[in-house]
Amino acid sequence: MNEFMTEFFSSIVERSHAIDPELIKPYRREIIDLFNADNAFQIGILNLKQWQKIMRYFIEGKPEEIFEEQMQKWNFQGGLFANNNSVIVQKCYAMKRIAFLIFSCENDDFQN
Repeated sequence: MNEFMTEFFSSIVERSHAIDPELIKPYRREIIDLFNADNAFQIGILNLKQWQKIMRYFIEGKPEEIFEEQMQKWNFQGGLFANNNSVIVQKCYAMKRIAFLIFSCENDDFQN
């Protein structure tokens, strides 16, 4: 069921982007929250391919913005009561997201 919902969501993003790229702007926070979830990459290959499409349309035009947000998560040092393992896990999640963004984008999106 999850694969069908992701495919449906991906097709909505793709079609709305074809009409007007600004249509997905109001849902920016929700897309980021889904992408930043700790279980975001615990999905099948088909879902990852759909998320690749979603993120490609999502960051088109402003790849630096989401990339910088992910880099801030990478640079996060942890809070007062954070143990070293949780900080390392969060950095690993951030690195996965950064790699996924680079892989999802066009070849020249991050050349600036």
